[in-house]
Amino acid sequence: MGSKTSSVIRFIHKSRRAKKKLLYRMALGVAIDKTIAVYLSFFIGIGFFVIYDELKKYKQWFDLVEDNAVYVLSILAIIYSLRALSLTSASPGMYITSAEYKLMTLPFKKEDVWFAIFVRTICKTFLVQGVVFVLVTLFTPFTTTFMLQFFVFSVIISVLLLLPQWYLYSLSIWTKVKVYFSFLFSFGLVRFLFFMLEIEDLFSFLFIVVLAILNIVLWKKRVKKVDWKKVIEESDRKIWNMFFINKISKVEIKPARKSLMRQVIPQSYKKKPFDYKNKTVIFRRLWIKELAKHKEASWNTLACIVLCLGVLSYQTVWLQALSVIIAIFLVNQFIVSYFRAGFSEKLLHSIPWSMTNIVKAYLTCITPFLFLLLIVYVVLLMIHHVSLMMIILQVILVSIATICIVQTNVAVQVKKMNHKWYKSSVLEQIISPVTYIIIFFVAYQPLLYVYIVILIVYWLYLSRTL
Repeated sequence: MGSKTSSVIRFIHKSRRAKKKLLYRMALGVAIDKTIAVYLSFFIGIGFFVIYDELKKYKQWFDLVEDNAVYVLSILAIIYSLRALSLTSASPGMYITSAEYKLMTLPFKKEDVWFAIFVRTICKTFLVQGVVFVLVTLFTPFTTTFMLQFFVFSVIISVLLLLPQWYLYSLSIWTKVKVYFSFLFSFGLVRFLFFMLEIEDLFSFLFIVVLAILNIVLWKKRVKKVDWKKVIEESDRKIWNMFFINKISKVEIKPARKSLMRQVIPQSYKKKPFDYKNKTVIFRRLWIKELAKHKEASWNTLACIVLCLGVLSYQTVWLQALSVIIAIFLVNQFIVSYFRAGFSEKLLHSIPWSMTNIVKAYLTCITPFLFLLLIVYVVLLMIHHVSLMMIILQVILVSIATICIVQTNVAVQVKKMNHKWYKSSVLEQIISPVTYIIIFFVAYQPLLYVYIVILIVYWLYLSRTL
């Protein structure tokens, strides 16, 4: 039955490859001309050799990595383990689609079908990592011996993590959380003991042994307590979610998956009636709903701001100050644009109107976003060994400046809604540029921190008028 199962699985995969090949051929025929494809391949080949020449300049760093191969392999084991654990909520590790599952309802054993897919996943892992191994060996200064050692260890760890990831995928979220914390605690404890006893050489070997024992324990449970519906849905989506085809056809396949926070934190409070004593609670719920529609754009904006702060913070003092100004400007544009867009929500116009409560609810909703950026900024200041007093002053200045600029622009938008031809006052026009100028020069003239007092007074005045 095993050989018959393998032949049927092979036939299914062969048919699937033929369909995908046809789709890619049609998409490539539309997107890329043959002449362009030839030139593109030529330039990509040249690009690899240029990269190799550039990397040769840093050969001493590659030699340093090879000299510390033991530590590199232990770090690789940690990264692969954390990756497998983090993916247990998103991917089963090996994909059993609806086509393969139908075989289990026919006279084919579940164990045989599962094992055939498992073997194919191992072969695919070996093939993919083999291609990466060849490319890295050819186009980096790493020696073949080191890369071969790295490749063998990487394949072994990847294969041994397949079964644990498969088993954890079907478990409840709370069981996964317990496994995460148990793993992190035990892993940290073992790492500390190995460090104290100075036997780092044995860590990678012991880690493989532990994973092998775990695989033996889980082997009998490989097709038991499996959430087949969840596995099949995710597998079908992964198999047929082809990035290039999606972009050409402009059809995005997105999973109907709950976020980790929704799984961990119960959402039953949303079904409860509103607390009508709190006048902002209804508007806050509407703003959260509106912001959730654009969460992808929100995360992209957050990533751009963090990238700007992170990259420019390693440059000169002028560029560091400029990165803060750019970050405040982007935050202001982001918040004001979403405030305007939020009034497209029809339900907002069908409940008793209170602009004060609407503004308060909106500012409450975007506070976590601002707080997250503030944490990133504090971390960057600490990385650059800025003194504690300067960190406190910088945080106060940047926080108050951001709040004042955001509230000023939100207030202007409110006034423009009430009066179509409203023109901003002189104070509303100059507060942003003056604040940017102060932030730019404050690193060279600490006395400018006195401006914090002016901003606080202005903020109190603004809070009374909103």
